[in-house]
Amino acid sequence: MKPSKVFTKFIRPAVAEFLGQLTFVFLHSCTVFTISTQPGGSSNNALLPAVSDGFTVAMIVMIFGHISGAHVNAAVTTAIYIAGGIKWYMIPMYVIAQLLGSLAGAGLALEVNGAASGSFGLAPGVSIERGMIMEIVLSFFLTFTILIVGVELKSNLAPLAVAFVVIAAIMAGFGVSGACMNPSLSFGPAVIAGRWENYWIYWAAPLAGALISGLLYRLIFSDQARWILKNNHQPTLTARSEKSLEAAQSSSEDEDTSES
Repeated sequence: MKPSKVFTKFIRPAVAEFLGQLTFVFLHSCTVFTISTQPGGSSNNALLPAVSDGFTVAMIVMIFGHISGAHVNAAVTTAIYIAGGIKWYMIPMYVIAQLLGSLAGAGLALEVNGAASGSFGLAPGVSIERGMIMEIVLSFFLTFTILIVGVELKSNLAPLAVAFVVIAAIMAGFGVSGACMNPSLSFGPAVIAGRWENYWIYWAAPLAGALISGLLYRLIFSDQARWILKNNHQPTLTARSEKSLEAAQSSSEDEDTSES
């Protein structure tokens, strides 16, 4: 018996996003807790969370990519919607599943670590403007990579490409904003830790980066079927008109030859 359309189109993707986000947030929070117990604390060690988050994202894409696309990120869901990859009515389902998974993952990390960890915030001395710009730029890099490698090219190397950009982005932005790039990732740890200072940045900036990458993709880098600006009035040649044009060009060439 074939599974129902509701199951395949809504339930399976929602469960995949929930489990993927739970996995991501749990491993992220545990990694941050681990480095917080080391000499120097988390502020001086960007390599461990960069590698951990990058490899985790690659793993999640490999596991759940064929089911839901493995967005595990509200900004990625936004970018893919703008790119024409999902319908508008799928967005609430994806985001709700991601937020619930984030909350579950952060709660599980609290249970095993005995302390809240993994929340995001601006580094000391970093202004809101600097934090916003950093998160917008890094979120653009992430979502644009996904749109090109995953949506446009549908490359089998997409998990590695996403892992590389996550690692590079965290290495670049960890000391400024934490390099979140992911509203869904930031939600659960913020709730568990009760850390809400400048939290809006971790929604506004990634969504802005997703908007920029989605529009740039649709305007310039997508295949012609996805272009926003199309010349729908451009005349096209039928097979008959092409033959007529070829005959006319041949006749013109013959006339030129006889004249010479």
